[in-house]
Amino acid sequence: MHVPDSMLHGNVCPVTAFFSTVGVLGAAWLAFRRKVQASAGRFAAVTSLIFAAQMVNFPVSGGTSGHLLGGVVAAALLGMPMGVLAMTLVIVIQSLLFADGGLSVMGVNIMSMAIIGAGLGGGLFELLSMGAAIRSRRGMAALAVASWLSVVLASSFVSAMLVIDGASKGNPGPSGIGVIISQDGSVIKEIGKYIGTATNNIAEYTALLHALQEGLILKADSIRIKSDSELLCRQLNKQYKVKSPNIIDLYTQAVHLLTGFKEVSIQHIPREQNAHADKLATQAVKDALKG
Repeated sequence: MHVPDSMLHGNVCPVTAFFSTVGVLGAAWLAFRRKVQASAGRFAAVTSLIFAAQMVNFPVSGGTSGHLLGGVVAAALLGMPMGVLAMTLVIVIQSLLFADGGLSVMGVNIMSMAIIGAGLGGGLFELLSMGAAIRSRRGMAALAVASWLSVVLASSFVSAMLVIDGASKGNPGPSGIGVIISQDGSVIKEIGKYIGTATNNIAEYTALLHALQEGLILKADSIRIKSDSELLCRQLNKQYKVKSPNIIDLYTQAVHLLTGFKEVSIQHIPREQNAHADKLATQAVKDALKG
């Protein structure tokens, strides 16, 4: 669930840092006002347990890995506000001592795992459990449901939209790719790259592969791919068969990378709606030919 610091740029980092800070301060205020508070020893024990649990990674697919979050468990054992603070402490230590995530993206990681994971997830647990003990049947059921929902909510927070385009002058001819990666409505990365002599279809698939690799680096659980190539979209949606020997290998690679995401949406868009990605690809070709 950690977002690497290479993936967020511009105004995204300070915005998420601001909202996560507000969330953590709010949790601290709620924890201070609660009549019944967890002891310092209990807080330290639960925080250490969550930290240790998150150190155990397991393979998912497509070269990605996952780990336990533990936000709802922390909230259930400590109370929702203290659970948020425990998760925040875990994330800060992981960032500072183990470079897991990074300083610039600490805000988005706290937002997804502490505020959403422990905050919203903990709130759901308290609502569903209705005060029942965590070891009771109702408490265990509430813990399971709240944990699942918190992971879904946190995963949707780090979903990505990939807009791609390939440009070829001559078909085959000098070609370039354009990729735009967005998250929560904000553009976090743009790629314009010259790929040498290629056909238009090869350029489109090459742009797709670059976009998918960036999505995996981002650790996005769900992605939306938008392209003005009707052929590419229909092939990926299994509406057309891949017959051209020039793109079979690229198609196979794309299908393999797609298995690294839990949810995938592939949408064909009109060329005029893909103007910026086309501009990135075209400019890359122009710059290469000038050199």
